[in-house]
Amino acid sequence: MHAGRKFFSNDIANILAIRATAVKKKVDLPEEMNKDRIQDVLYLLCHEFSNAQISKMLCLSTRTIEYYRKKISILINTKNTAGMIRYAIESGILDNQQLIDKWKKQIKKNTK
Repeated sequence: MHAGRKFFSNDIANILAIRATAVKKKVDLPEEMNKDRIQDVLYLLCHEFSNAQISKMLCLSTRTIEYYRKKISILINTKNTAGMIRYAIESGILDNQQLIDKWKKQIKKNTK
C-alpha cells in the first residue's frame, strides 16, 4: 500500500477469485423466447390485454402471467412493457402467422 499498489486481504482475494472464475449459467435466448406460452403472453401484451385478461385467455392464474412478464423482461433485458413491445416488433413476433391466427378473434373482440 505504501508503494501505491492495491492490497486485498486473503479473504477478499479469495472471494474475488471465486467470482471471477465462476461459471455463469447462460440462458439460450432464442430457444427460451420461442416457447409458446412466452410468445402468447408477449403477443397479447402487445395488443393491450391486461394480466387478468391474459390469464383468462390462457387458463392460467394472474400470478403466472406476472411471472411470465418478469421472465420475458429478464430474458430480453428490458425495464418495461415498451421495451417488450419493441422486442416483439424487432423479432417478428407480431408478424408470426400462427399467433395471428390463434388470437385474431380475441383481439377483434377487444378492439370493439
